Amino acid sequence: MGCYHLGIPLIALDTEETRLGIARQMGIRHALDPLQPDFAATLSGLVGDRGIDVTVDATGSYRGLVQAMELTCKWGRVAILGIYRPDPPDPVMAAAIHNAYLKNFHSKELRLVGCSNDPAERYPAHIWRFTIHDNTRQSLELLGQGKLNLAPAITHRFTPEEGPTLYERLCQHETGLLGAVYEWD
Repeated sequence: MGCYHLGIPLIALDTEETRLGIARQMGIRHALDPLQPDFAATLSGLVGDRGIDVTVDATGSYRGLVQAMELTCKWGRVAILGIYRPDPPDPVMAAAIHNAYLKNFHSKELRLVGCSNDPAERYPAHIWRFTIHDNTRQSLELLGQGKLNLAPAITHRFTPEEGPTLYERLCQHETGLLGAVYEWD
């Protein structure tokens, strides 16, 4: 299939070549632009007729959500990292979301999973398996072992005093501003 990271085959989709390049630097062999004319054929060559088992939508774009539901296979999962704001921008997109819901959510029996919050408390595993502490520990272990290299995704560095500027730029959806970190003295 291509790139396996921690045993999981990965395919990255984005419409910005800069982000696709960063994905490739991070070891993802198949970084594809879904707007390219050969996208459907290329993706089909990678996943076959079955489709994608787990799709992670980090776009925050309604178009991304629609595409995630379309690409995910029957009984698959769509993990939603993005936050969709504001309301759907126009009646055409609202209709596209509704149609994707009707076509995919029930007929494929998809699971839509929100991924933005982890509980701070430890609960029994049958209630909540991972807490923010578990996830942070696992992420730091992977970083320490060199299995998770975030360096290519850090595109900008700011001082804490530049915080307002950073947030202004983030709100403007600046192309190329993917990962920003504060440099603390």
